[in-house]
Amino acid sequence: MDKIKISFSKPIESQKNPSIFIYNLLVNLNEKDMGSAVFNTFSVLSAAQFKYSEFFLFTCSCGTPQCAGFHDVIQQKIINNHVYWYFPKENYYKNKKIEYVFDKSEFFNEINHAKEMILELAKKNFFAESMIENMSDEDMNSIYVSKKLQEMYVHYQSGENFYLFLQNNANSLLNKKFIFEYENQISKIEYSIEGLLSKFSLTPDYHAGFSKIKQKNSLFLIKYVNLAMNGKAEGFKKFLKKYLKKEQLSLSEMFDDSFDISYDLMIENLTLKEL
Repeated sequence: MDKIKISFSKPIESQKNPSIFIYNLLVNLNEKDMGSAVFNTFSVLSAAQFKYSEFFLFTCSCGTPQCAGFHDVIQQKIINNHVYWYFPKENYYKNKKIEYVFDKSEFFNEINHAKEMILELAKKNFFAESMIENMSDEDMNSIYVSKKLQEMYVHYQSGENFYLFLQNNANSLLNKKFIFEYENQISKIEYSIEGLLSKFSLTPDYHAGFSKIKQKNSLFLIKYVNLAMNGKAEGFKKFLKKYLKKEQLSLSEMFDDSFDISYDLMIENLTLKEL
C-alpha cells in the first residue's frame, strides 16, 4: 500500500502585503518529496472527496498549471477502502510510477487535516501560495477560503455526476478514441467521448453543473456516435451542422490547414472514425 503525507512549508511574509504570510503544501509519496511546486490547494482538497475526479496536483503561482509545466491531470478513483491515483504517462510530476493505491482512511486523515489547517491558518492571515493570485485584500479571511472550497466542491461534484452519466449511457465508448477525417486529412486531435462532448460545450459548466438540457443533448450525441460507428452517420452530421455553427468552430481548429468552404459542404465530407 502506498503512503501519502501532506505537510506545510515555513511561511514567509508577502512582498505585496506585509500583513499576510504565504506558505505552500508539500506532498510526500512513499517517503519521497515531490518537490516545491505550488500545491493546487482548492482543487486538490475539494476533488479528493469524490469517487471519481480529475485535477492538477500542482499549479503555477499565477493559477495556470500549464505555465509551471503540468500539462495533464491526475485521475482519482475511490473503490471500496482504497483511493487510486493515476498519473499521466508523461512524467510531468516526477512521480516514480503511474498508479498509486492509498488506504482510504489514511488518505482522508491527510486530506481532512490539510483542510482544517488551511482554514485555521487563514484566521491568522496565513494563506497557501496558490490562493493569493486571485484574492483581493477583502478576501484575505477564512470565510473566503471556506466559500472557495465549497465552490470547488460543487464543481467537482458536477464532474463526478458527468462521469457517472457517461458510465451509465456511454460505457462502451469510454475507452475509445476518435478522429475526424476530411478530404484524406486527419484531425490533429484524438478525441475521447468526453472530448467530443466538451468540443460541443456539453460538459458541465463550472458553476451551473450538468444541466438537464446538456444531459439531453449529450444523449443525442452519444446515440449518433454509436450510429456513426455502425455506418449510419446522417444523425451525426445533422448534429455537427447544428453545433459547429453554434460554436463557430472552423476546420482550422481541427486540422492543420484551414479551408474556405461552407459548413454544410464540409460536414457532408467530414467523417468520424474510431482509432
